[in-house]
Amino acid sequence: MITCGREMKASIGMLASQLNDPETIASLLKRYSGDLLCFSLSATCQSPVMWAHYAGNNSGFVIQFDTNHQWFRRRGDGSATRLQRVSYLDADLEEVLQDPQGAFISKSAEWSYEQEWRLYCGIQHIEKTVGSAADPIHLMSFPRDAVSAVILGPKASQEATTRARDIMAASYPNAQLLVAQPILFGKSYELAKA
Repeated sequence: MITCGREMKASIGMLASQLNDPETIASLLKRYSGDLLCFSLSATCQSPVMWAHYAGNNSGFVIQFDTNHQWFRRRGDGSATRLQRVSYLDADLEEVLQDPQGAFISKSAEWSYEQEWRLYCGIQHIEKTVGSAADPIHLMSFPRDAVSAVILGPKASQEATTRARDIMAASYPNAQLLVAQPILFGKSYELAKA
């Protein structure tokens, strides 16, 4: 019995040292995060940097969601949200296994201008994958009435504006079509009807 206890303690000690090894932690995160996908949202549509990086250098568009819509809710009674606010840290997360959720919803403070929120889902929720095998883009449907607006970038072409107007009239009649306009010497954007 004593020998069994010593062996168990040794095994637990060995397991603990393996779990604290950075390579093991990285391997575990990579293994389990492969089946976990992230729908990334921002609380703001007024950042010129984000328009430049994520919306075709101001010529693209942004979809504005009503995050109070039932689709974003965890429970049928709407008491909790599936959205997770990203925490921005000035330093690395010290112990990933002590706060695994923190590892998935944190980023370096340099990214704080994004004001990011995330909704995680499993690969089984994906309806279609496009793009290359090396850089796949996973698509899933959302309810049309969860869209409150489509916001065009300030450099959107007339063709893009006309096409957005036509699509919205046919599929999103309750959503607004807006355009982002630079203000404050381009340091922020305001929204106007398109």
